[in-house]
Amino acid sequence: MKNTKKTQLWIETFSGRKVNPLSARGKDIEMEDIAHSLAMQCRFNGHCRDFYSVAEHCVNTAAYVGESAPGRKWLAPLFALLHDASEAYLCDIPRPLKWRIRRYLDWERSLSSVIFAKFAGRQPDDDEWDAVMEADNAMLSIEAAELAHSGGKSWNLPHARKSRIKIRCLKWGDAKRDFLKTFVLLREKRLPF
Repeated sequence: MKNTKKTQLWIETFSGRKVNPLSARGKDIEMEDIAHSLAMQCRFNGHCRDFYSVAEHCVNTAAYVGESAPGRKWLAPLFALLHDASEAYLCDIPRPLKWRIRRYLDWERSLSSVIFAKFAGRQPDDDEWDAVMEADNAMLSIEAAELAHSGGKSWNLPHARKSRIKIRCLKWGDAKRDFLKTFVLLREKRLPF
């Protein structure tokens, strides 16, 4: 029997591309594929009151960064929008498991690096990445309060500051359009928040 492990280490994306998520290059990655996939993936592994996509989460995380530091460089919200983009190729894994799968974190970092280079032109600096992680944790707290059965009370999450961000639980097509629109505005160095 022929060994097909190496020859078939790819996924077919929405646009029809064959992408090896473990060795992808910039030319393999398309924003349409990222937006489509993230819009189709539900946060919390689907364990929430309503469908809430990773795409909507990313838009909200970018908005949180934009709200919390209006004078911040435009790239910080762009990095926030793209912070889970690797999940379009690797899929979302709940945080308690993700942190225990060492190889997954390496794959995620490597793929994120390719995505950031292609769409932002560079990697986030420490201040930008700290802002993204703070916003990601804040959004987790806000989302758990609204979407989890327990309201996130036993999740041991940091308290999020007051925000204008609304969890809308968009249908996947609306979440995809919102993600793409936000991406275009941020690339044009306009904050849509």
